Amino acid sequence: MKLSNAVFEDLGQAIINGDYPTGSSLPGELDLASAYGVSRTVVREALYQLTASGLVLSRPKVGAQVLPRESWEYGSAAVIRWVANSPARAEFLHHVTEMRRVVEPEAAALAALRADDGQRARVAEAMADMRLAVEREDVDLFKAADENFHLSIAHACGNPLLMEFAAKLRRAVTLSRETSTQAIDDPKIVEQMKKANVYELAQLAIDAHAKVADAILLGNDKGARKAMTALLKEVDHALTLVLGV
Repeated sequence: MKLSNAVFEDLGQAIINGDYPTGSSLPGELDLASAYGVSRTVVREALYQLTASGLVLSRPKVGAQVLPRESWEYGSAAVIRWVANSPARAEFLHHVTEMRRVVEPEAAALAALRADDGQRARVAEAMADMRLAVEREDVDLFKAADENFHLSIAHACGNPLLMEFAAKLRRAVTLSRETSTQAIDDPKIVEQMKKANVYELAQLAIDAHAKVADAILLGNDKGARKAMTALLKEVDHALTLVLGV
């Protein structure tokens, strides 16, 4: 990893963790260079990246000031990764699901109306892979099939703008989940997972996805919208069970 990227990653995570509150200033370039054992050029490059991510605003004679969370670039993979690895992890994952409830039910409804035979086949194939993954208890296959399922629906909705937004949102879902999974060493999360019936959650997920798939394959837009809304409600419930919040 480049030195500037290492500094960028460390400072970005620290800011999002709250080590540098909104409105506060980061240490000066010389102090940061000394603390990280790098040149001022490396520090400047890292600060430039933080500015592009919406975390800080650099001004002459003032330095780099930390911006409020409303300014953060949530479309940035780095920002998603940091938030998903921060104390605000659970809140963020609920926010992601909330955003999905705004977008995905309508995408499912449009897919039911507009999908061609090939697109419907891809939805059905992804659904079959999800069932197979549960039968085999194959977590990696389940993740891949779940992603293919939702992306297939996004691609079938027939609206390029909605398709692009849904795909970006899906990337946020995938990245935030991957990062949050790394928190499995957190004793509180381990305990919550022990309490949650993982097999039961998997069966609920299969049933909820199957209702969406069936509605799309039948061309039932109202049913697809309703089923996707119910599916995402189950997702939020599962997050609550696993994360305990």
